[in-house]
Amino acid sequence: MINYVNQVLDFPDKVNGMLPRNNWNEVISSSEDSAKAWLGFVYKVVAFAVLISMLYGVVTGGIDALSGEGSALSKVGSAVATLIYIYAAFPLAQIIRNAGDELTASKSDTVGFVFKDLVITNIKAVGYFAAMSAFFTAVVGVVSYVVNADVFTYSHSLNLAAGVADLPMTVLGTFAGMVGLDSIAELFTGLYGMEIMSDTYAGAGWTIEGLVGAGMAFVGVIIMLIQLYVSLAVYSFFYGLADKFVSWVKAPFIPLSGLK
Repeated sequence: MINYVNQVLDFPDKVNGMLPRNNWNEVISSSEDSAKAWLGFVYKVVAFAVLISMLYGVVTGGIDALSGEGSALSKVGSAVATLIYIYAAFPLAQIIRNAGDELTASKSDTVGFVFKDLVITNIKAVGYFAAMSAFFTAVVGVVSYVVNADVFTYSHSLNLAAGVADLPMTVLGTFAGMVGLDSIAELFTGLYGMEIMSDTYAGAGWTIEGLVGAGMAFVGVIIMLIQLYVSLAVYSFFYGLADKFVSWVKAPFIPLSGLK
């Protein structure tokens, strides 16, 4: 009787093993081990989507600028700016892809991966993305200065990549605000939502004011990088404190060896 019952209970397992190309259970079972690889794949998809979105926006915007009203010099400058942004789209998208590759290659455990590698990688990716975007906008500013006319620039926000990177950074900024570190919270959340390119770049060409403005655009790139590295240093410091505290909780001790 027991054998018959076992045969009935084992029937679904037998059928499952006979199904063609049925490796779904193995995929689910190994999904935890391949989580980093899947996350890296998501970053690759986002990088490709950002690239296509930027190319589409740059090409369509450039065509509108060239076909609209404007002086000949303005259209020449807009054509050069369009080529610059088409060029820029590829290294910008590569920043996101590199972030995914870095996460895929992570050797940290789950806790270290989520609270250290994921956050730090996103801080760097967003900071590099913002700085590189600002750099190419500054280059377009030089073009505007040279032709002494308004030229087209691609209106772009970091929110294009926020679907992947926003969560850990938002949590980090919220946590910093909860513990009273409002200035640090603004430092992290300030990396997001920055309108780093505008619809047109108005260059006061061949004037001291225009020259200073073009130079200050490059200074802005340096400021963004400083903000990035300060964010990395601050987060690494707090993560180190939290890691040491957790280790101490697991094995508490009073450091009396240095007292004499």
